Amino acid sequence: EKTEFFHQEIGEILKNKNIESLISVGDFSRNFGADFHFPTVEKFIDSKIVNSFSANSVILLKASHSIGLEKLISHLR
Repeated sequence: EKTEFFHQEIGEILKNKNIESLISVGDFSRNFGADFHFPTVEKFIDSKIVNSFSANSVILLKASHSIGLEKLISHLR
C-alpha cells in the first residue's frame, strides 16, 4: 500500500533532520521512528506530554482527519 510506503519515506527524511523530539500518533506514523508513539489521539492527550511543551516550542502537525488529530489543537493553546 502506498500509504505505508510514504510514511516510511517520511520517517527516513525525519532521521536526517535536527529534531529535538518527535512524537507520532496513529497506525502509519509508527514508521517514523519517533521518540514517543501513541496509537490514538486520545492516548496522546491522556499522556499529558502535550502539557510539557514550552511557549516557544515549534510544533508541526502532519495529519489526516481520519485519526482526528484536530482534537489536539485545543490542548496546544
